[in-house]
Amino acid sequence: MKKILLSVATLATAMLTLAESKMIVVLKDGSEVEYSVKDVDSLRFEKVLTDTIINGHLFVDLGLPSGTKWAAENLGTDSIDTLGQYYAWGEIATKKSFYTESAPSYNKRFSDLYKAGIIGEDSVLTAEHDAATAIWGEACRMPTKEDFQELLDNCTFNLNLEAKGYDVVGMNGKSIFLPFAGNIWKDGMYLFGTEGRIWTSTFDEGNPTPGSAWIFSYTEKGEIKLISGHESGRSIRPVTK
Repeated sequence: MKKILLSVATLATAMLTLAESKMIVVLKDGSEVEYSVKDVDSLRFEKVLTDTIINGHLFVDLGLPSGTKWAAENLGTDSIDTLGQYYAWGEIATKKSFYTESAPSYNKRFSDLYKAGIIGEDSVLTAEHDAATAIWGEACRMPTKEDFQELLDNCTFNLNLEAKGYDVVGMNGKSIFLPFAGNIWKDGMYLFGTEGRIWTSTFDEGNPTPGSAWIFSYTEKGEIKLISGHESGRSIRPVTK
């Protein structure tokens, strides 16, 4: 009887061994990779970071939580080595002179801009008044105040005095360059080579000066912050998802 019981136990063990599970990963080309389940500790799925090219313009994946990708150059250029064009907030065409009275938002409050279709209920420029969308296509847009705040919170800003600007490095090691392009007021260029001012698409309703919008400001002195203003021609750095 003991001999029979031993044989049954041996057979059961053998059957368990034969029935050992395995994990099979099927690749897109039809090939398979097998793993013994007992050798697998855990499974982890991670997002693959990929850059994007839209209408010939490179957008860099900096590994931001929102998945937002930033253009490698300013609006109005095809190269990171040039500054790009300058725009008034809410206008989709560049020009050489910028006067406060000629700006679309001049002396206007939220209700005025909303009724005119310049901004939406979220205080952000509509597509018709977003220069990045109008010039580079509907997949692109101007960054909001929140987009720049995310950049500040998740990237390292390295001052590059030789190139005159900042190398903005994401947590994944990828980077974009923001030049000290200054701004244009009336007919003159100001702060060139020492500061950069980039428009956001977000209206600042809290500013006592009507027609003000949020601006991303950075200087060679290490001052990097969001400020509010309503005048001058400034740079635009498009984003996409």
